[in-house]
Formats: sequence, structure tokens, C-alpha cells
Amino acid sequence: MPLVVKSLISKGINWLLKESHKFSHENTFFSGSVKGFNTTLPFWYPANVLQYVNGTKFGCELIPNPASTDIMVVVSGRIDK
Repeated sequence: MPLVVKSLISKGINWLLKESHKFSHENTFFSGSVKGFNTTLPFWYPANVLQYVNGTKFGCELIPNPASTDIMVVVSGRIDK
């Protein structure tokens, strides 16, 4: 791996370690593409916050169209095993 790449990775990690406490950790997992309906959509991962981007919450039994771009399915805090 080129030294410039190693340096950029190291700087990015150091910034995260130093600054990440300032930000909400929602959506720390992100998949930029759907590789299969049953394996990579966010609805198949643990979550405890389900809401529209406008803040309106909904329950897991009411998950809207999976193709919707105006919903958030995230974890806030920790979820025990």
C-alpha cells in the first residue's frame, strides 16, 4: 500500500478517535447499494429508531415501502445481544 494511502487512513482514524464524540452515531453502518432484498436492506439489521426524516416515528409493523428514501432505520445507543 502506498505511503500516502497509509497516511490518509491513519489521519482519518485519528480524527475519528478524537472528534467522533461530538456527533450522533446514528447510521454508522451504511451500505450504498442493495445486493439482495433479504440480505442487505436496512430493515434486516437491528434497529431501535424507525422514523421518517421529518421526525415522525413509526413501529416496525408499519415499515413503509422499502424503496422509500425518506425513512431512517437506525440504532440509537446500544442494543444488547
